[in-house]
Amino acid sequence: MGRRAGISPQSRKMFLHRIMLQYLIPYSQHQTVHMSDISARFGKRVKEIRLKKAMSQSDLAKNLGVHPTYISGIERGVRNMALKNIERLAKALNVRIEELIK
Repeated sequence: MGRRAGISPQSRKMFLHRIMLQYLIPYSQHQTVHMSDISARFGKRVKEIRLKKAMSQSDLAKNLGVHPTYISGIERGVRNMALKNIERLAKALNVRIEELIK
């Protein structure tokens, strides 16, 4: 793709960023409203266990090596975790995987 005259690389990057946000923000809001039942139940269980262990989302995030907003997304049911990450989460909470998916 050739470079168009008069458009700086920075301007092009900002334009592309706005276009991506235009499509991603409504999609992410839609996901929040229509979270799957299993994700919601899983997130609720994670929060329940975390609170029983007197851990904050930040504490759990540090143990897991992720940002606290990732933990928030899990607990709200908007994150669909891979099995490998569910195993890591169980270890960070010091529980068996079975306890998370009850």
